[in-house]
Amino acid sequence: MARRVAGMPSPSIVPLLEYQAMRIAATVVAVLLMLVGCVWFLQGIGVLPGSFMSGQSRWAVNGGITFVVGLILLMGVRMTRSGAR
Repeated sequence: MARRVAGMPSPSIVPLLEYQAMRIAATVVAVLLMLVGCVWFLQGIGVLPGSFMSGQSRWAVNGGITFVVGLILLMGVRMTRSGAR
């Protein structure tokens, strides 16, 4: 039988804790991608002025793609093992 270290979770709960930590990290990355994509898109279409990206359609396209990637990641995180708690 494995020896437990004081203050450490039981071995059976460790994979669940690792999964939850990865899920939180992926959610944070997804939200950041969506925020950056939104800013880039708005700068690209000229709504947020004051940057070298303002009014450049290339940044609107990059922002749209980045937003969609973040959205797909967020949806994937929310759909996978949603019952595991």
